[in-house]
Amino acid sequence: RSGCDDLLSKIENIGDQLKGYTEKLVFSYADIRTYRKVQANLEKNDVAYREFEQEDMLYIAENLAKLNSKWGLALATCGEKIDIDQFGIQHNKCIDDDLMIKYFSNDQKLMEFLGVEFVQGGDLFNPGVTIIKRKDNKDKGQRQLCGCIVSKDIGEYNTCPHLCEYCYANASKDAAVRNWQQHKQNPYSETIIGR
Repeated sequence: RSGCDDLLSKIENIGDQLKGYTEKLVFSYADIRTYRKVQANLEKNDVAYREFEQEDMLYIAENLAKLNSKWGLALATCGEKIDIDQFGIQHNKCIDDDLMIKYFSNDQKLMEFLGVEFVQGGDLFNPGVTIIKRKDNKDKGQRQLCGCIVSKDIGEYNTCPHLCEYCYANASKDAAVRNWQQHKQNPYSETIIGR
């Protein structure tokens, strides 16, 4: 399990530094075969990789929950099929209507968009406000296990200058560098690549 332990050590280092600055840690297990561009980029650049097996996922989840005893974060996964609720790890929505309701419930336009209704309680068992979501906000265009609500992506492919080998958004490093140079020449353009 040396690969898993190395990964957990890196997560611990980051978690120790972020303690007190965030409330939630969202993670995902890399699904290389699911993303052909990622697989192609890794193979093209001779990067060795392996898919996470279920036993590795469970091992990481269990040990991440142990590490979390010193951080006190909500732990959640992004688009994962594996059930690791027994470790206190929930399925997440990265673009999360529940989080928006929690922090922006006074934004009437947003609440209307989300289909939220606030009903005043009035009986012994519900004296406060009840939140009712009248609309299914799940983005139907995402993967089946993705919980995100409908949103507008503001990014563009082949624009990130970091050139990570595993990136799904850059199919061509040369195109990404060209687009970044174009952006730097016209940084206030309406598009990210300076058009």
